[in-house]
Amino acid sequence: MTILKVQVDSTRCRADLGYLIPSEFSRAYARQGREEALEGTGRRAEEGDYLAAFEKGNTIENLVIPPVNEVELTVRMLPSVRPVIKFHRSNSVFLDVYI
Repeated sequence: MTILKVQVDSTRCRADLGYLIPSEFSRAYARQGREEALEGTGRRAEEGDYLAAFEKGNTIENLVIPPVNEVELTVRMLPSVRPVIKFHRSNSVFLDVYI
């Protein structure tokens, strides 16, 4: 009796969808958090300088109105890569799936 071992590795598919493995996920979001914290600190300093110059007519009302940002939209079929599927002869029944 021939038994088949199947290995399915979908890590590339998940990466194409934006899903990261835990170590990459924590590194990416730690970096993003540091960058956003620095940007926020700079923004608060600019807002403080703006309000400190009230004699120029700067008001909280002018500061609170959020700027309008344009959004770019991209449409594509996901995932664009296929999972790696390997078949091996084996002596036992085995299904190996990497998500």
